Amino acid sequence: MFTGGKYDEKEIERFSVDDGSHFSITGEILPSLGATRSFHRNSVGRFVISPFDPHYRTWEAFLVLLVYYTAWVSPFEFGFLVRPSGLLTITDNIVNAIFFVDIVLTFFVAYLDKTSYLIIDSKKEIATRYVTTWFLLDLISTIPSEFVRVILPNNLQSYGYVSMLRLWRLRRVSRFFARLEKDKNYSYFWTRCAKLVSVTLFVIHMAACIFYRLAAHYFNPTETWIGSVWEDFKTESLYSQYIKSLYWSITTMATVGYGDLHAVNHYLFYSLVDRVYLFRGVSNDLLFQLVSEMKAEYFPPKEDVILQNEAPTDMYFLVSGVVVVGEARTGDVVGEIGVLCYRPQLFTVRTKRLSQLLRLNRTAFLNLIQANVGDGTIIMNNVLQHLKENNDPIMQEILLETEHMLAQGRMDLPLTLCFAATRGDDLLLHHILKRGSDPNEADNGARTAMHIAASSGNDHCVALLLEYGGDPNKKDSEGNVPLWDAMLGKHESVIKLLVENGATLSSGDTGQFAFTAVEQNDLDLLNKIVSYGGDVTRQTSSGTTALHAAISEGNIDIVKFLLDQGADIDLPDSNGWTARALADHQGHDEIKTLFQNRKEVIKRPIPTISQASKLGGGSSSSTVIGKKRIAKYGSEPMIAPYDPSTDYSPRGVMPSVPERTWTDDSSRRRRVNTFRNSLFGIMSAANTGKSTIETN
Repeated sequence: MFTGGKYDEKEIERFSVDDGSHFSITGEILPSLGATRSFHRNSVGRFVISPFDPHYRTWEAFLVLLVYYTAWVSPFEFGFLVRPSGLLTITDNIVNAIFFVDIVLTFFVAYLDKTSYLIIDSKKEIATRYVTTWFLLDLISTIPSEFVRVILPNNLQSYGYVSMLRLWRLRRVSRFFARLEKDKNYSYFWTRCAKLVSVTLFVIHMAACIFYRLAAHYFNPTETWIGSVWEDFKTESLYSQYIKSLYWSITTMATVGYGDLHAVNHYLFYSLVDRVYLFRGVSNDLLFQLVSEMKAEYFPPKEDVILQNEAPTDMYFLVSGVVVVGEARTGDVVGEIGVLCYRPQLFTVRTKRLSQLLRLNRTAFLNLIQANVGDGTIIMNNVLQHLKENNDPIMQEILLETEHMLAQGRMDLPLTLCFAATRGDDLLLHHILKRGSDPNEADNGARTAMHIAASSGNDHCVALLLEYGGDPNKKDSEGNVPLWDAMLGKHESVIKLLVENGATLSSGDTGQFAFTAVEQNDLDLLNKIVSYGGDVTRQTSSGTTALHAAISEGNIDIVKFLLDQGADIDLPDSNGWTARALADHQGHDEIKTLFQNRKEVIKRPIPTISQASKLGGGSSSSTVIGKKRIAKYGSEPMIAPYDPSTDYSPRGVMPSVPERTWTDDSSRRRRVNTFRNSLFGIMSAANTGKSTIETN
């Protein structure tokens, strides 16, 4: 137990300065008016510890060393540990016990009253002062982490949160250095250097622990600062994790500006930009690049974002708030017409309330488009479609002017044949063809302008493409040919034009064509497929046949037609099911009887193209399928592979039929090909004269 005793007045003066501010020249506490040094008592009461007792000062210095331990271990446990560790837990509890002893001692340590300049040794006053100041925080910082984990619910049982409360003890270090700075026995310069080094090491260590915790608890750790380099960083040793985090923290703190910090998350504004009409249908690559180029800015209410007739340098995407331009809301874009058409801004844009906007510079945008030329065509088409749907007279005037310039070829834009065919603009298509474009140029789905024009029924565009050497039998990535697209849309004039120029169905996926006709229960369409050179008995890319689909649909007329065309009832599909076994399994008695009575198969001859052209003018009852291409799948859910030893009659045991889930969005965003005849370039070519930018 520390004992009270006498103390000299020099200690009182130094202690008084310690309690004052070391930044103020008036920090020393003066005695009250009329008081003299002779009024000081030279001893404290019994069982009261003098704050100047050398043993107590040694105890305080020992506690400072323990504070250094706390300053290291508390952030470390917070950042790197999930649960208590054996030796570390024991050490923590020992340190907590020592600080708890100090809490008890503090109730018996006299203090210097700053108003009377007297040492107060009354136990009641000492206890009152301590309880009303730092007692509660000191007590909380000594609570064991294990005890807190027991009383808290599961979602709050984090090992590191409680240990961070112990950083309250750092005030002892600050007070310790303040006393040393005023002690003539120690060099002021080296004391300040030691304090600077201590603070620097603590900040670096603290940052390393926080950086690692953020990375380790992120929902996708592979997209964090450490996971992007070491994907399996969580499996490495604790020592390796700490050294890497410490290195990252040091290099970041020692680098100008943001240091090594850089964005690795593309999804902050990705969902917002993905909904903007301007980028509907572009590739993911371009969206990621655009998001990284956008700068988030905040505008107060009634702030002008864009002024009418100012230079079109930026476009803005509204994240939150409301902007008056008409009225724009979250996900809308403003200023894009001026940027893309390179004309003075049409309207003044002003905020109604505090708004966050993403600013995209025109130069950065055009540089990205030059690297993604195919996406430039999509963006321009989206702009024209937006202008067409807008009823504003100014927008309609811009649309007419832009379309006129496009038709005359006066704008050096990244326009392709597919772009012209999609818009049904035969004048623009003719202009692009005259410039030497390949009439068989394809988009990302291997669809040519011939496919697009045929599916929309534009016979003028089809005729132009045929005139310039377009291939009427070109197959896209789904096996479709232009003739089939025209048949699906029931465009008889286009069908006749294609057939007269040598178009057939034989180069396409005729098995899939027949399968589609069976799904629609359209016997007339099946007849046309045969008339135009299609083999309705072929298997589809998934291994099934039209006969399997007809049996699943229970259409006896189509089954008879397919048998007349030579369909093999014993040809297995990809799961081993033959048409005969499938009919037995599904209990179609009429179809089973038809199979049993069929002795031999006589395949009807396929009419020639000239004969087929005569049939082309007939009407069809097939359902019109829109321009959007969809994958074709069987209407019958996937069934188990065929087993010849199993009785599949209605009286037998029916095999389980698992559900099949089809998704057609996996290929929605494929990187658009760079067309050799197009480049987005600079939109101001119409105003600045002709400028040619060539790319390899």
